[in-house]
Amino acid sequence: MRRLTEHERIALRQFGPPGEGPVPDHVFDELIALGWGRWERDPDEPRHGVWTVTAAGRAALALDAAARTT
Repeated sequence: MRRLTEHERIALRQFGPPGEGPVPDHVFDELIALGWGRWERDPDEPRHGVWTVTAAGRAALALDAAARTT
């Protein structure tokens, strides 16, 4: 596994601090291809999607965080 980029780390935090980002669209495309996240419909706002991080994405972020602390 490689180290995550800052944009990837931001996108893999389901609920980051306010004002964090923006993350380029191609980063979301890469994370979707890896199975680390997906766009879902927002039931309250159907015209907008909600970014959801998968269990695999949370695991990748945890591994990256652990690697950065050692």
